[in-house]
Amino acid sequence: MVLAFVLAGLAPATGWQEGRPARPAKAAAVFEIDMWPGEGRPDLVAGSAALVPRAEPHRDAPAAPVLHVEKGQALHFDETLHRTTLAGRLRAREDSHVAGRRLGPVSRLSRDDYYSDRVPTVSLPVPAGLVIDYLQSGAEGGCLVRVRGEVIDTDPCPDLVGDPPGFALESEPRTEWWVRVLIDGRPVGWLLVDGKKVRERGRTFAPRPSPALRMSPARLVGLVFQRGRVMKYPPLAVVTLVAAFVSLPAANGATSGPSAASGPGATSVPTVTSGLGAAQRVAPGDLWFGTISPTHTGRIHSGCKQFADPEEVVGKGPITRVAVYGTEFIHGIRLRYGSDGIGLSHGFTEPVSGLSWAEWDVPDGERITRVEGAIARDYIVWLRFVTDRGTEREFGKKRGRTFVVSDPGGGALRTISGWANHKRHPSLYRAVTSLTFQFGAPYFIKKIDFDEKALDLARLKAAPEQCASQDFTNETSVEQAASYTNTLTLAKETRVTFESAFGLRFTTEAWIEAGGKLVKGGGSMSFESSAEVRSGRSFSSSREERVSWSVPVRVPPHSRVVASSTWRKYPVSIPFTYTVAWYVGSKDNIKKEVKLPGLYEDVRVDDLKHDFKEVKLTGEPGRRGRE
Repeated sequence: MVLAFVLAGLAPATGWQEGRPARPAKAAAVFEIDMWPGEGRPDLVAGSAALVPRAEPHRDAPAAPVLHVEKGQALHFDETLHRTTLAGRLRAREDSHVAGRRLGPVSRLSRDDYYSDRVPTVSLPVPAGLVIDYLQSGAEGGCLVRVRGEVIDTDPCPDLVGDPPGFALESEPRTEWWVRVLIDGRPVGWLLVDGKKVRERGRTFAPRPSPALRMSPARLVGLVFQRGRVMKYPPLAVVTLVAAFVSLPAANGATSGPSAASGPGATSVPTVTSGLGAAQRVAPGDLWFGTISPTHTGRIHSGCKQFADPEEVVGKGPITRVAVYGTEFIHGIRLRYGSDGIGLSHGFTEPVSGLSWAEWDVPDGERITRVEGAIARDYIVWLRFVTDRGTEREFGKKRGRTFVVSDPGGGALRTISGWANHKRHPSLYRAVTSLTFQFGAPYFIKKIDFDEKALDLARLKAAPEQCASQDFTNETSVEQAASYTNTLTLAKETRVTFESAFGLRFTTEAWIEAGGKLVKGGGSMSFESSAEVRSGRSFSSSREERVSWSVPVRVPPHSRVVASSTWRKYPVSIPFTYTVAWYVGSKDNIKKEVKLPGLYEDVRVDDLKHDFKEVKLTGEPGRRGRE
């Protein structure tokens, strides 16, 4: 309690000056923040061949030289500003509270100020009839409001709390979104993202921590205990929360275009090398190559929440199940990845009479390569999924404006993100308003390398052991000819494990094609799926191997020949590396390669040898013995 109180007192009246100084506005603004609106990394493109940037992010700022670009050309930026020019209005229907993070009596925030771990949480009383300023909409249903001069970061927005909500939305805020554009890495001026001359093509949804998740452990503990009456976490849960939050990655920077990494800042896993060059350290998000991410939208309005599955879930494997909630509209959607990657339930999924979930399991070995849909009344109302083998399944009711998405390069649907309305209102439907379809390129095992010296070393370490013997006795005075013949059966299990696969799924045929040389003598081997193969990581083969021989033996008169056979039987566990390649169109058009570790385990039999020892017989016939 003391810690929380002290930290709460660190918030000065005019904001903080951590990070770069705030840029003074040249025109009146109700509020502005150095962040883009919504979640996900925006992918901006030019909607016109001639763009007129401004020296500052204001409509009345001096114009910079005209930019001549191609229509549809990607626009990269290094700074962003989201400005409110006219606040919206939220009126309290009854005595209520506005709870959230108190950002202070400020009109401008830097990104570092917003994510500061020194921001206190408050719950301010609001009497019935009071109107508060609705400044900006946030992600996942949150928003920024101003109550008695204090800017509060609320989640969810006050007009979404309660049934019916305790606040009524009287008007939406008017905002502008500006970006400082880069050409050849150099800033050339500010452009207004107006949806016409500069528009969004889509967004890349990598996990970004909420401000609460950026708190220090001490601040988090203080907050938990300070608001224990609301959170009601037992002590063990508090420790677990702190440990989990401290390990989260930092938020992304404000840039546009291809991201530095395809996935989250997950901890890299240790890798094994075989002396053939180190395998790469990878996170789940590294093991895919994005191709296209088309977005189809009805209308995103107040009450809409953005959604996306976490990368650690998407990285479990290809989409294996699609579940949709709704009949006339697509109200909710849920995906499964691989065998154990259960995605979140997105959209409006509360139980309602007349609505139900419909599920479709993607046939094993097939990939979703085409999606058709329809938009009516600003909402997604129909979806049809089609696989690379022509299997299809549709949900909802087809009407309105239709669309089709597919990857010309042969990629498969990797995940779906979007927006859905959660606000109850007579003129709105609680349904999905926008969907972004993220496609990833197909991949294959290009090659496998292993250290043959490791096999030789394992063989030499194994001591020869006797595996068979036979006596040949000749009590006559004539040399006899015989045959030393035997067949031994050896039970063997061979296992190949693709380590660090993170949801990559390989067929047994792919392994046999790429890794046949690991099998002794280069021969073929029939692999069957083990219990782990559904994750695409392991293949095993249990079989019997027969070792046979037939050796001629000459036994002299009155002699005995003792035949003895030895071999080296030894287990092997050999690291190898395998190269996964992602391609577009054909396997000759490789776009990305990653070298990963694997482990080959087997039982080998080598160095079969036969020794013969002759012993003379003595004594009378029938009572002969060895000399």
